[in-house]
Amino acid sequence: MYDDALFSHILAVTNHTLSKRPFLEQIEEICKHHPKGLILREKDLSEAEYTALAKDVLVICQRHNVPCILHTYFRAAKELGCDAIHLPLPLLRAHKEELSGFSLVGTSIHAPAEAEEAEKLGATYI
Repeated sequence: MYDDALFSHILAVTNHTLSKRPFLEQIEEICKHHPKGLILREKDLSEAEYTALAKDVLVICQRHNVPCILHTYFRAAKELGCDAIHLPLPLLRAHKEELSGFSLVGTSIHAPAEAEEAEKLGATYI
């Protein structure tokens, strides 16, 4: 049904409100296909709610050897021992000094100048 070779080039990005099945079941199904990584992007959750969900998602990702990239809540990522974070560019600007220890720092950009800025701020991918 799916070409797992294709998944190895894809960063999956989550949105639990779009999931037609229980969310953790959906994460399990995605991770079975071994994407390049999974970005847990749940913008409508508080940091506490996000952290609780991230704990479960990290377990699933680890079980399938899929890199899990947490989104926005870099303090939660540090607390959970996750060394990969994706931040909107304004958060990367505001918190660049607090990102030591992350091996992967991603951001979203919308213009070539923002790409240059992101690189200077320490982004490892855009």
